[in-house]
Amino acid sequence: MHPMIPLLGLALVVVPCLSVSNSSDSLWCQLCSCTNNGSVVDCRQAGLGSLPLPDWSNPTNFTIVIFDNNTISHVSAFPERRLNASVISFRNNAITSIENAAFKYVGGLKEIDLSYNHLSSDKFTGDIFKGSYVGGMYQPLADMEILRLSGNGLHTLDPNLFEHLPYLRVLTLDSNPFGVIDHGTLIALANIPKLEYLDLTNTKLREIPQYMLHTSMNLLVLNISYNNLEDIPSEIGYAHKLQHLVLDGNPIEEIHKSPLVPTLRRLDLSSMPKLARIFSRSLGNFTQLRELVMVNNTNLYKIDKDALVYVESAEPEIKVWPQIKKLNISDNRLAWLDPSFIGDWGKLDEVGIGRNPWVCDCENNWFLSELMPRIAQLHPEEASRLVCHDPVEMRGRSILELSQNHADMRCLDYYGNQPENDGTVILFTCIATLVVVLIIAGTLAYLRRETWNFAGGRCSYRRAGSLEAIYHH
Repeated sequence: MHPMIPLLGLALVVVPCLSVSNSSDSLWCQLCSCTNNGSVVDCRQAGLGSLPLPDWSNPTNFTIVIFDNNTISHVSAFPERRLNASVISFRNNAITSIENAAFKYVGGLKEIDLSYNHLSSDKFTGDIFKGSYVGGMYQPLADMEILRLSGNGLHTLDPNLFEHLPYLRVLTLDSNPFGVIDHGTLIALANIPKLEYLDLTNTKLREIPQYMLHTSMNLLVLNISYNNLEDIPSEIGYAHKLQHLVLDGNPIEEIHKSPLVPTLRRLDLSSMPKLARIFSRSLGNFTQLRELVMVNNTNLYKIDKDALVYVESAEPEIKVWPQIKKLNISDNRLAWLDPSFIGDWGKLDEVGIGRNPWVCDCENNWFLSELMPRIAQLHPEEASRLVCHDPVEMRGRSILELSQNHADMRCLDYYGNQPENDGTVILFTCIATLVVVLIIAGTLAYLRRETWNFAGGRCSYRRAGSLEAIYHH
């Protein structure tokens, strides 16, 4: 099973059937719905406040037993030699307590899902997962590989929580209010020698303890999304085999550096509302990176051209790029992208750059000759949707059509001038000049007439009706 998709039978779509061929006599199938020829017991939304635990006369074999979306508050121990099942799910109940050794008699159990219940740290102890008592000691649950504890009230873990689960590979602790990874939690995680997948999404973490990943010798996938991390944690440099790191949704504003993790193959830096810039060589220490996903970072406006570069030697300087196969930088605020960001664009198997405000100018002219032909080859539909955002005269133009027409995009004016608006400016200037000339001409004509009237009026005219003449007569 691929470590990035740690799912077993719960990924199946359960469709209730009206009849069951070989489990119709089972009391489980009378209380719930049995599907897939009786291999799946679906008790979702069955109104269960406690577990139906019939005393079977014969063992019953199931693949999946689902108790999701009920009001179960306590999980009792399953009876001895009465149930074989690979997966048992209790998602979305009201569980606050689980009986010690509750699952020791469930044969072949590989996955338990206790997500979105009311489990608290003080009642959730390692005794819950005790196996059978043989030879003066409790045996481990040898088949258990996946434990899901998402969305409970855990702020710390019992140091002995996993002592009976030595073969656990997948652990989800997301959406629990940890705040910090304390000493007890560190010990608990260190006691899972085969752990490959750890989900700490949305657990209010501000930092990762220094040696937490050093003790997890086989960890392949670490999901620390939607926490309060302000940098790529330097502590991931202690990981031994880490292949996939997910940092989505953290309040990182700028990325300046990262620790050396030569095993990392995939990096997720998406939905980070504050991320604005990725600086030179800041991701260069992920030397074997193959997949880079940076989607929906609404403030990400710049990725430096050598952000992925690793300097192998200083004198003379030897730069090395990782061999990226999958790149997705869609839905950001990127206007320009340097062609040297990726060592060889022709080796990409998947590429997404859509829904960015791309500027169609000479700096992005390489889009037309190098990038668009590759995108058109890999993803024709996406290529057809890519359009110019700026400058104004190019807005809405298809970048694919520009590429196919062998267009040559001009450079923008250094001072921000826009020649495309020159016609309007010239017309406005001419009209304004004409209006000013007319005003000046009119003003001069008016002043000339007034001056002529003033200078000659006293010589040509005489007032006849003065008061002196009237009184004289």
